[in-house]
Amino acid sequence: MINSMTGYGTAEVLVDGVKHFVEIKTLNSKYCEVKNRLPLELIGLDIKIQGHLKAHFHRGRIELFLSRETDAFPGQKVVVNYDLADQYMKAFKELRKLYQFQHDVGLNNIIMAKEVISLGHDALDMDALWDSLSPGIDNAMAAVDAMRAEEGRTLAIDLAARVGRIREWTTEVEKEAPKVLERYRKRLKTRVEAFTKQEIDEQRLAQETVLFADRSDITEEIVRIKSHLQQFLAKLEEDGPIGRTLDFLSQELNREINTVASKCNSADIAQVVVNIKTELEKIREQSQNVE
Repeated sequence: MINSMTGYGTAEVLVDGVKHFVEIKTLNSKYCEVKNRLPLELIGLDIKIQGHLKAHFHRGRIELFLSRETDAFPGQKVVVNYDLADQYMKAFKELRKLYQFQHDVGLNNIIMAKEVISLGHDALDMDALWDSLSPGIDNAMAAVDAMRAEEGRTLAIDLAARVGRIREWTTEVEKEAPKVLERYRKRLKTRVEAFTKQEIDEQRLAQETVLFADRSDITEEIVRIKSHLQQFLAKLEEDGPIGRTLDFLSQELNREINTVASKCNSADIAQVVVNIKTELEKIREQSQNVE
């Protein structure tokens, strides 16, 4: 069955005794786009996580947010840049002497100096971190999948019902088309006879009717509409990403029904065409939610 592109899932996982939280949400998008928000220390895993998500999701905007229970991270430590501190200290003393400042240079000056004191950490084993984090990411993806599948079932039911209505209306158009030709023939004969005050030439009438029939014939369009509708229903039964195919079929259906509307000079058919186009627009909107 089809999947929606909209979903949400969360999971928790322990990494070196620290609880990490994985949050994934997926939204509609024409392509597969991935955006991660990770703690600074885990930026090195960004590409790996992106590849993991893209291998799983085929279409949509996927946003992953990874956080942890505490700001502390295993292996973190305060790093003092002593060489830089010496340079700052020397510069402060020279400035004090040059401008005859009264205050002594103290610890506060050094602490406030940029990049003298910073947070660092021991070298991280990214492969080990990935092994610890990936089960949590997989669990969050599974929760997303469940939501997308549930919404996909609802979308499939809705789309199938709309396709069913279009099939019924297409049958109405197909049945109405021959009547249009007969009405045209009678109307043409009546108008010509009223204008000329004499009986019309049946051979000429037949020629004009044939020309009109050729211009207004919608047999090919009806056949293609039925074929596209059948393909649409068949796609709804398939697994995997089909959203782009559904969108393409919707566009083709719209093109064919526009041709029908331009060929048929009938108020009855025009009204049915309006109904079909309205339903097609809803189908296109829904198809854009399908993976």
